[in-house]
Amino acid sequence: MNKLLVDICMTATIRHLLLEETLKSFTEKMLKDKSIYRLILNIDPIGEKLKRIGAMKEIAHKYFDNVIINQPEVPGFTKAVQWCWSQTAAPFVFHLEDDWKLLIDIDINNMLQILNQYEKLVSLRLNKEKTGESKHSNQYGFIYSPKISLNPTIFKGDFLRTVAPMMDLQFNPEKQLRPSHSTERGKYILKFQHGIYTRESTNRVVLDIGRKWMDKSKYTKKTGFMNWELKS
Repeated sequence: MNKLLVDICMTATIRHLLLEETLKSFTEKMLKDKSIYRLILNIDPIGEKLKRIGAMKEIAHKYFDNVIINQPEVPGFTKAVQWCWSQTAAPFVFHLEDDWKLLIDIDINNMLQILNQYEKLVSLRLNKEKTGESKHSNQYGFIYSPKISLNPTIFKGDFLRTVAPMMDLQFNPEKQLRPSHSTERGKYILKFQHGIYTRESTNRVVLDIGRKWMDKSKYTKKTGFMNWELKS
């Protein structure tokens, strides 16, 4: 068996059909070698009927042999992110939430090679919109980006494991990943660089499939896009 190379961190709610679509697309087009991946899945108790948690677990084990699942009693996005990251041990961490669809084949080895090549580059995210051609993109397979995103992104594991315990559970995790001189966390993040992977395509390569579910459901995320709330 190959050595565990990538931990896949997934924050999810009880939406088994979305989870199935997400994992199916990514395992078919990117995460093909089960032996080098582990799925770390947090299932918050909100979304569809609680009895669907069984379906969520079955789907997780359908696509990955190595799975860790957490079922908190109270939902919380930042807490879910922090728990997932704190469970990681692999050199690389793929942060993948439960409502994305991969549209084209992606060579994950190319992404890992780029991250290994550049010491200060600690994250590469997949395009959710067209970036356009550039000399840097054509030559190196990525473009620099000033911010970290929790769209589907591969991180260096040590970076996330350092950031995780610094996070404030009362605030949106993505906003806490902004570089800043005002906190120790922000000062640490300032030391590094981030990128958007473009080697296979400079067009959109991932599609947000959760918005349509949210439009039809009785739940929404209003306050800082952090916690689920009933629609008024």
